[in-house]
Amino acid sequence: MSSKPLPDDDAAAALLLLTVAPDALKGANLRGMPDPQRDEWLAELERLLDRPQRKFPCNISIDRLLGGLDFSATLNAGKPVFARGLLEQADGGVLISGMAERLGAAEASLIGEALDRGELVIERDGQGRDIASRFVLVTLDEGIDDDEGLATSLKERLAFQVPVASIVDLGAALGDWSASDVAAARQRWARVRVPESLMLQACQSATAFGVRSLRTDYFMLAAARAAAALERRRVVSEDDAALAARLVLAHRATCMPTEPEAPDTPEPDETEERNAPNQSAVPEDVVVESVLAALPPDVLSALASGMRGNGRTG
Repeated sequence: MSSKPLPDDDAAAALLLLTVAPDALKGANLRGMPDPQRDEWLAELERLLDRPQRKFPCNISIDRLLGGLDFSATLNAGKPVFARGLLEQADGGVLISGMAERLGAAEASLIGEALDRGELVIERDGQGRDIASRFVLVTLDEGIDDDEGLATSLKERLAFQVPVASIVDLGAALGDWSASDVAAARQRWARVRVPESLMLQACQSATAFGVRSLRTDYFMLAAARAAAALERRRVVSEDDAALAARLVLAHRATCMPTEPEAPDTPEPDETEERNAPNQSAVPEDVVVESVLAALPPDVLSALASGMRGNGRTG
């Protein structure tokens, strides 16, 4: 059976990659004001990922996230009965954070811990419990200014940032991709191999754009493998790496890459040049060019002038 081409549309491509490797890519930050296109993105995520979705408000409390002793049920049962918190209820599903730019720092930290570990150790009301909490997180970030947005403690834990304004005609972009197509790619994902040269290129590109988080490297490699799995390939290609870098790295960039200075080395003679092994068949600038092409002009200008930051720390 021949493979289907991946969408050229970045919002659609990010959605597909996330549904193939949800546990590795963790989720996405949808940045922009409420819009029917944003609702469509969430609906397509539910269709392709086939997991239940739960939405929670920005003013959610720690008690609601973690749960705790249910006093009424405890009195009736004569033994401790615990009410399940949202993080436990969301295990195996999708959590959607409304107005995520207003989420409290303590709450964001708890959600981030659950994203990292897939579980939480809760010690409350004199009792200790271990709960499973594996979920995909989608944050609806309605911040307007650069310093008003999702807390960094969550943003860095999500592979993708999707501008709501970029979501246009998602149904047409996704074409006939189905939940069964995605499920089959999910089974192939674990067996997809990344060439060592592309691993090195991904890490070097992240550093070149001022990103030094190991999560970013991991997200790029996971996304590249998801792209290969969708196209029924067992080895990540140059195009897969470029797509992954564009979706994962571009919105994290904090500086423009600079050309390294060439070391003063003697030129090899003709025999040495002919016998030298080919260290990498991948052009070094492919990933960098893909990221640069994804950056809007205002962001390019900000990077060039060194004025771009990472938003609020939280």
